[in-house]
Amino acid sequence: MFNVTIYDLGSGYSSLSMRANLNADFVKLDRQFLENTSSESGQVLYRHISQALEEMHYTVIAEGVENDTEISLVLACNIDIAQ
Repeated sequence: MFNVTIYDLGSGYSSLSMRANLNADFVKLDRQFLENTSSESGQVLYRHISQALEEMHYTVIAEGVENDTEISLVLACNIDIAQ
């Protein structure tokens, strides 16, 4: 048995609509979402995307976590893995 991961959700061909057509175990959020969390609207978007993925029973991976502020947000969003 093997697991399937959708990498870099939100960039290129890894869109939310693609998620509906694939059975995957893991979803890796593209770094661009985390980069945009310096604004309140960026934080809201990040929280909602991670919450929706959690509710769909994916293991969520946060890509590009680089500082304490980002770690705090990732933890607050109950994201499973930080990279």
